[in-house]
Amino acid sequence: MAHDIFISYSSPDRATAEAICAALESRNISCWFAPRDVAIGKVWVEAIVDAIDASRIFILVLSSSSNSSPQVNREVERAASKGIPIIPIRIDNTPLSKSIDFFTSRHQWLDAQTPPLEKHLPKLVATVQQLLAQEASAVAEKEAEESRARAKREAEAAKKIQEAAARAKKEAEGAVKERARQEAVRARAKREAEAARKIQGAAARAKKEAEESRVRAKREAEAARKIQEAAARAKKEVEAFRERAKQEAEAAKGIQATAARGRMEAKPKPIPKPHARMPLRPFLIGLGAALLGIASVGGIYFTFGHLFTPSPTLAIQDVSVSDITATSAVLTWTTDKPATSQVAYGYTADLGLTTALGEELVTNHRVELTGLQPDTTCHFRVMSKNASGKEATSDIGQLTTLPAATTPMPTPSPPPPVEKPVEPPPAAKLSFNATEYTNAEYGFSIKYPSDWIRVADEEKNEIKLYAKGTGEVPVISASVRGQATFAEAVTAAFGPRSISRTAIKVDAEQETTLEDGTKATTAKVDWENSSGYLIESYALGVKKGNKWILVTISTVSTKSVITLAPYDEAKFSEIAHTLRFTAEE
Repeated sequence: MAHDIFISYSSPDRATAEAICAALESRNISCWFAPRDVAIGKVWVEAIVDAIDASRIFILVLSSSSNSSPQVNREVERAASKGIPIIPIRIDNTPLSKSIDFFTSRHQWLDAQTPPLEKHLPKLVATVQQLLAQEASAVAEKEAEESRARAKREAEAAKKIQEAAARAKKEAEGAVKERARQEAVRARAKREAEAARKIQGAAARAKKEAEESRVRAKREAEAARKIQEAAARAKKEVEAFRERAKQEAEAAKGIQATAARGRMEAKPKPIPKPHARMPLRPFLIGLGAALLGIASVGGIYFTFGHLFTPSPTLAIQDVSVSDITATSAVLTWTTDKPATSQVAYGYTADLGLTTALGEELVTNHRVELTGLQPDTTCHFRVMSKNASGKEATSDIGQLTTLPAATTPMPTPSPPPPVEKPVEPPPAAKLSFNATEYTNAEYGFSIKYPSDWIRVADEEKNEIKLYAKGTGEVPVISASVRGQATFAEAVTAAFGPRSISRTAIKVDAEQETTLEDGTKATTAKVDWENSSGYLIESYALGVKKGNKWILVTISTVSTKSVITLAPYDEAKFSEIAHTLRFTAEE
């Protein structure tokens, strides 16, 4: 139910509060006060908070009882934080507490110390009516101003829409022209690209033809050399044949002379058979064929140009990797024929990169890969091509470069396994914009939301970070404690602010690991501060030598009062786990 006035009082002053309520409601001014207006089944604290937030004026019945009442103090603090006008009615001369004085010092008092109370109520009613009228006038003026501003904004928006429509029309016309121009540019570029492609194709064909001409000329020169050698051998054989024929003719002539002299026996001795010799005609035919560049095999004649069969398929063998560093490696291999040297490589099996072509024809190949990424797996394939255009490629292999700033790895045979150092996982992205606090003495740092205020207590070697301003929640505390155990360090951190050390409850401790690999201990802590509020805290600690580096994040429990920052373990844990160590103690 909507109301105008919230009446705050202490139980002993209830009669006074009821009289004030009756006087106001008799003038049609709606009031709310407990317990009359607390709905059945409603939580008392929630009903109080909702009633204060919904009220337009807060009336405080100030007496010795309300001056010392924690509940009244909290109600006054709530009204002040919401900016609600406060009318204190003082019914005795009790000195004000510091809290009441702090929240009501700027408000006008109504002194009702002299009885009877009824003579002061008309003035109170008039004051309330005046404040309500002023507020209503201010609200009406504000609504009128907002209406004028809204109308102005709408007029400006309409104007901008018209201007935008005009611009859009102009841009559309320009876009049509630009599209036509781009189409013309693309058509011209396509024609030029096609012409360039044809030129490149012609150049490639010319290069290939020139390479084939060089290879053919080399083969023809080799064939001519062999023809010359065959002609020289044939000439020597002809000379030898003539010498043998001369010797055989002389032998036959001597035999004939002996027979003529009649010295032969009745049965003449057989004439010695001359040495077997090549028939002259076939020999001369062979010699002529050699001189003409023709060879005979089984009665079929071939030109020397076809005596040399094409080179067999080029073979790659003994591919190996050596001299691996963080950014380079050396690849070596052999081929069964002289060939070029080149390597395709990349960081995936698709490769994508190639080295410069080594045009020298060799059988022992060596290519160095440079500019590689440290500590990364690189895929590679070696390639060679011989003088007759035959190509060979290896299967895809892999190598892993060394981490940065590491000396080159020797090439062992067989290579031992390389153990990579265990590295902490990459830092997770924070859900908030962070500012970092560093404690140089103890060598640690922690990140916190950039919009929080930082208050450092250097004497206790402690830093406090508040959400919006001093005294608000949640609160981060980063400190160094000398206690032996985690629970003792937590108790020491909250002890000075607690109503009692025995009221500090540390839940079951859990082990965790920070992103840099540091082991830590965490726990949820429930405790009551000296003002009587229940506090919920998240605590994280790391033991360094005989000291505990302790981070706590605290907020007021919803069991104590409605809070704008309830306990959020996930968020608090994220902040606490940004703890890092910059140096060893």
